[in-house]
Amino acid sequence: LSFMLAGQFWLQHHVFFHYLAHATRSMALLNLVFLMFVSLLPFSTSLFAAYGTTQVGMTFYFGNQFVLALLLAAQWALASRQGLLRGDVTDPKRRRFAALIVAFPVLFGLLFITSIVRPDFAGLAAFPGIRAILVIRRRVEKRAIADARARESRDE
Repeated sequence: LSFMLAGQFWLQHHVFFHYLAHATRSMALLNLVFLMFVSLLPFSTSLFAAYGTTQVGMTFYFGNQFVLALLLAAQWALASRQGLLRGDVTDPKRRRFAALIVAFPVLFGLLFITSIVRPDFAGLAAFPGIRAILVIRRRVEKRAIADARARESRDE
């Protein structure tokens, strides 16, 4: 699970840098904080392995995932606000990525809260959340493609 989540964050980070035209000092500092939390993944995973579905293991594990997702979304928001992103905002792949980068903090935030309230339930709650992210991502991309086709037909 940790390997898959770390891989997903790495892929999102990679795609984010694909859209980033250039970086600023604030982007670099935010990226360093993101990488600091990446370096905590083995520790949070070992806590999760040692304490399982107890509040300590789940809360620290999902808390770390939540902060990673939040920091990646913050980098996207900062780059977007500062005009550092390249490509067309109407591009279906970019819109799908933007939806994904917003959905991940929501998912891990809910899992973090669930791990505090009902740690025995938090692990199972991830599966419907992941399914919801996949559905949202697919719908956003379909809508973006439909919007692009509508623009093309108006232009003709």
